[in-house]
Amino acid sequence: MAAQAGYGPAHNMLGRCYYFGWGCAQNYQQAIAHYTLAAELNDDWGRYNLAIMIMRGIGQAPDLPSACALFQAGTQAGHAKSMNVLARFYEEGWVVSKDRKKAIMLYQQSAQKGDYRGQYNYAVWLAEQGHIEEAVTWWRQAVTQATLDVLHAIQDVTQHLKHNSIESLRNIVDEKINSNKNTIKLR
Repeated sequence: MAAQAGYGPAHNMLGRCYYFGWGCAQNYQQAIAHYTLAAELNDDWGRYNLAIMIMRGIGQAPDLPSACALFQAGTQAGHAKSMNVLARFYEEGWVVSKDRKKAIMLYQQSAQKGDYRGQYNYAVWLAEQGHIEEAVTWWRQAVTQATLDVLHAIQDVTQHLKHNSIESLRNIVDEKINSNKNTIKLR
């Protein structure tokens, strides 16, 4: 009913249902259709989810320029996850001119808004600059909500770093990974 009334978040959730096959058959075309409607209704999550599908070529051919435009719109709306992905576009030079300064600025904004991937990426840059203590602060924040892939990435990137606070961070990451192994994950 909410989707029929033109409520963007409802279209986003229907898109997720079709994307994951929650309560229905998995159908990427229907997911794209609902994410598109959500994006047209200025729903940040619908726009982001649509951009991810377009970027990865799920349900259609990859289209980096269209995905980039959606991430830019999400960034302008203040969506932290869009900022993080757009930062990657600038870091890698996908569609846009390679611009490390802009990428770092976007990673920082994403981190400050609470996105754990943004926190991870910003911390990596800080560590590369020798600001280990500040990097550890951001990694600790990321750990509180990070997925296993990001936890493993933190393990990998800190493996050779030498600093007093790194060992306690590694212990926290190891504990979080072990607790995730004992938890049943729902999709």
